[in-house]
Amino acid sequence: MSIFAGRSRLVLAAAGIVLAAVYARQASGLRMPAFSDPMGPRAVPYLIAGGLALSCLALVAEHFAKAERLAVPVGPTATAAITVALLAAYFWVIEPLGFVPATALFLLGFLSVTNRGRPATNVAVAILFPVATHLVLVMLLGARLPPGILAGG
Repeated sequence: MSIFAGRSRLVLAAAGIVLAAVYARQASGLRMPAFSDPMGPRAVPYLIAGGLALSCLALVAEHFAKAERLAVPVGPTATAAITVALLAAYFWVIEPLGFVPATALFLLGFLSVTNRGRPATNVAVAILFPVATHLVLVMLLGARLPPGILAGG
């Protein structure tokens, strides 16, 4: 039996935290132009690294907070194939549908496979995450995301 058996969340969280640290370290090397906005070019990479680190810590907490689900999981090969198919579909629909609806549909499909048996949680995450992300990226950071069907006009 593998030493990682039953610890996949912890392994994924550890890899994610290392990735977040490396990403933040690389972001710290970005040169600050003399005339830039107050947040500078490091703000978005730091937000991404912080979000990844927080997500990994939540994964560790989830690992210790509950036992494995009773539902029969989808095999890793099938999960990977479904994820690739969902990402391809996401790539094709993000422009016409827009960021929020496309991301919500992607997350709903992905969570339906990886978080089986928890439809209320899946729907809540699939709706709240893209809306919150849109608000942070557009309203706070001034990023431009595809509006799609929500453009209203």
